[in-house]
Amino acid sequence: MDVARERAPEDVSLTFSTAYGFSPTQKSRHPGSVIVDAADAAAVDFLVIPRESGSAGQDETLSSAAEYVLQYADQPVLST
Repeated sequence: MDVARERAPEDVSLTFSTAYGFSPTQKSRHPGSVIVDAADAAAVDFLVIPRESGSAGQDETLSSAAEYVLQYADQPVLST
């Protein structure tokens, strides 16, 4: 976020949120569903989600989440 704040014009408001996939009533959630629901709850205008992580073990999960977000998010999505 620090880099984004440095690069964004002063009149652009930047925020972020963190959502956790744990629910005491729902035992299994797709990671992309958590992102889409959190974006809706926070009323964000734009989503940025990577498709690859720096960690080899997480690439498949991250790629799957990115695909889900690209398909189901109501907001514009940038996926790198």
